[in-house]
Amino acid sequence: MAKKLNPQDYIGKKYGKLTVIECVGKNKYGWCLMRCKCDCGNESIVNIHDLKNNHTKSCGCNVKSRGFTNNKLRKSYLDMLNRCYNPKCSHYLEYGERGISVCDEWKVNWEFFKNWALKNGYVEGLTLDRIDVNGNYEPDNCRWVNMHVQAANKRISRNNRSKYCGVGQRTDNGKWRARIRLDYRLIALGCYATKKEAVEARNRFIIENNLTEYPIQEWKGE
Repeated sequence: MAKKLNPQDYIGKKYGKLTVIECVGKNKYGWCLMRCKCDCGNESIVNIHDLKNNHTKSCGCNVKSRGFTNNKLRKSYLDMLNRCYNPKCSHYLEYGERGISVCDEWKVNWEFFKNWALKNGYVEGLTLDRIDVNGNYEPDNCRWVNMHVQAANKRISRNNRSKYCGVGQRTDNGKWRARIRLDYRLIALGCYATKKEAVEARNRFIIENNLTEYPIQEWKGE
């Protein structure tokens, strides 16, 4: 019977461009996570299963898949991590500080994210979108969409005092304006005496134009 390797047996060994440095823990499935140094100089965390089966051979520095260069997909991956874990990121307040996180598999393994992306509709020009804007970055809650759908699926920003998407109060006359972002354009839907009228006008525009990707906002009062 072949000897079963333990994590220490991997230290110092090389798999593709990766040299194993140390074991840093386990993921929720029980696989040991190994810190590796790539020939390019970058370090990455790879689970022992992917090393053993040659699924991961580099930090992602030279990956090309299905004719797409690694650069833009890699940038989407790094932007996701920065939003959730880098306090210096301009979007950290809207993500990391709100408790939005990245699932363990993606957080520690670029290859997992890349493989998921290429199997789930990624093409250059699409953006990574969370279906539940209050949920985390994980396979069941993410999809690749165009900017139109991305804009439709935005949560209400903390600076929005009306508490309704696309509705705000003018400072000059106190009226409530309704707007919607459609196909990269911000469309004005008119100004109204009350907030409720503005909310209803936006809902009406969505229904009349069959914009099913935009949620209908229920009036909840002031």
